Amino acid sequence: MDQIPIKLELPDVINKALTPLAQSIGTTLSSIWDITFGWINNIQQKVQAKRLKALNEFKESLEKNISDIPTDNLCEPDISVVGPAMEASKYYFEQPEIREMFASLIAKSMDSEYSSSIHPAFVEIIKQLSPIDAVVFRAISKVQSIPLCKVRIQEINNLEQLLGDCPSSEYIHFSDILLSGKDCTSHIANISDLSYSQAEIACSIENLERLALVSTTYPHWTFEASLEAFKEHPYVQSVISTPPAEGDEYILVPGDCDITNLGQIFAKICL
Repeated sequence: MDQIPIKLELPDVINKALTPLAQSIGTTLSSIWDITFGWINNIQQKVQAKRLKALNEFKESLEKNISDIPTDNLCEPDISVVGPAMEASKYYFEQPEIREMFASLIAKSMDSEYSSSIHPAFVEIIKQLSPIDAVVFRAISKVQSIPLCKVRIQEINNLEQLLGDCPSSEYIHFSDILLSGKDCTSHIANISDLSYSQAEIACSIENLERLALVSTTYPHWTFEASLEAFKEHPYVQSVISTPPAEGDEYILVPGDCDITNLGQIFAKICL
């Protein structure tokens, strides 16, 4: 059985072992790499060629991230982070969005500016992300908060009571709406430049919230203007195009999706 060697090429400052620390870092990382990715069985040529290309891209990304670390910041990586990260990455290196997170995490574990902020749980968090989750999280992390909306169905008589008095015409008071009625949709998000369906985005937001990277809230008070962006949303229109039952009415309940403190640290390390 033929085997194809895949060697990790570390930066010169590590390869040349200019310092004992650099030599130690190089030995640690190279040993873990060789154990995990030292070879690929050359059984099915087409499949293995694709995997080999993806693995080389992961290797190059990791090498670049390590090369970008200032020499004075190089530190011995925490084996409890870099070991599990390298081991887990062998199942994900064919997914660019996920392998880039692992490459960043491994490299940041060798950078004293970031290493103290790294939590061992970050490896498990990355493992539980889909490529879509990674893209959605990156989009949220760039702006820290995105508007959300849900379509609910409510009895008209009950709706009149729930809306209550408003402090001004600019506000809508939802009072206890969240405790009654029925959701017709999950989270609807306005995220530009994403081609995913609303169902895929909603699923990602729910998973990101499960992992404590983001939090969603639906406040009782909101500016009426904050709903305008959703009123003509294609997905909203598709939902409300089906007439509700007699005596019921559709309402839009606005919310927010905010990155958490854990999410901010995770983004700093893994994005």
